[in-house]
Amino acid sequence: MGRVRASHNDAATVLWRRCITAEVVPLSCYRPQVPIILFALVLFVLLAFAGVILLSLALRYRAGTARRQGRRWVATMNLWATS
Repeated sequence: MGRVRASHNDAATVLWRRCITAEVVPLSCYRPQVPIILFALVLFVLLAFAGVILLSLALRYRAGTARRQGRRWVATMNLWATS
């Protein structure tokens, strides 16, 4: 099977050529802005994901190193179990 090649006369190319040659840019000429929007969205998601991971690590460390008041029944059970 042969490969399908994009021609220079397909609808997107014709629209793009009309947009770059027009004096007033119509709203349908959004082609160059889409990759920037997608890049910004992906970057935001990655930074948010990294921030959530860092926050969860910090909170887990804080909870793990927090001093807690001893419970009398836990100490009694430890003494009973080890003696």
